[in-house]
Amino acid sequence: MTSTIASLMAGLLIGAASCAQESAAPAAAPPATQPTTQPATAPAVDPAVRKILDQLEQAGEEYSSITADLDYQVDDRMTGDTEVRAGAVKYKKETAKTPAKFYVRFDTLKQGQGKTFREKLEYGFDGQYLTVARHRLKQMIRYQAAAKGEKIDPFRLGRGPFPLPFRQKADDLIKYFAVENRRLGEKDPKNADRIRLTTRKEYKEEINFLTLEMWVDRDSHLPVKIRTTDKDEKTRTVNFSKIKTDVKLADTVFHMKRPGLDWEYHVRTLEEGKVPTP
Repeated sequence: MTSTIASLMAGLLIGAASCAQESAAPAAAPPATQPTTQPATAPAVDPAVRKILDQLEQAGEEYSSITADLDYQVDDRMTGDTEVRAGAVKYKKETAKTPAKFYVRFDTLKQGQGKTFREKLEYGFDGQYLTVARHRLKQMIRYQAAAKGEKIDPFRLGRGPFPLPFRQKADDLIKYFAVENRRLGEKDPKNADRIRLTTRKEYKEEINFLTLEMWVDRDSHLPVKIRTTDKDEKTRTVNFSKIKTDVKLADTVFHMKRPGLDWEYHVRTLEEGKVPTP
């Protein structure tokens, strides 16, 4: 939502360096806060839209883990620049004893009309630390996102770095966004419902995008595509494919090790710096 880590996949958790700016130092981001403004009455919503949101919420509760391939495209409306990264995502739902975790890996990068080339970039959240590994620079940084024993929700839409909406509450979405049905276009994913979320004016200071469109598969009730229009004049589109659920994932997937002693390595605690966002 201001971009910070307390909110991926919904919001995921990364507040400074964009995927395209691996060489830039992470920018500071203020910690996420609870909304201070409340709507006078519960917002009205189309029953058909409510059904889609309820199914999306139930799917998030049903699956213990989700893996998928992804394509991540950023279009800068001010400059006309485009970047496309391809990779994969892994998500593990929280339990009574453990927090939610996620891992995102990008393997390739294409800028504008240029060629696609290898450019490995990894993000891993183990429940306490967000690790960013930039392989071209041989740089790994761990950002403390939560105090030891503290549980945070890295998936609240609009409050994190990556729009990874695998676990959203219907009531939360209705509270923060005006939600409407949209027609499918010819190039849209098939067998999907398309909905548009527009940030309500009372929450525009707290949410880091203006609008979000989501294509939800009618069978799995999981998002297969999302597109955000951000305050920074960028449009971010994520396509998910080869989605698998209830895959067994070891915790080592989310806590990445330093690849070698020749890598630059830093740890930033809650007191030393904030988390980054792409």
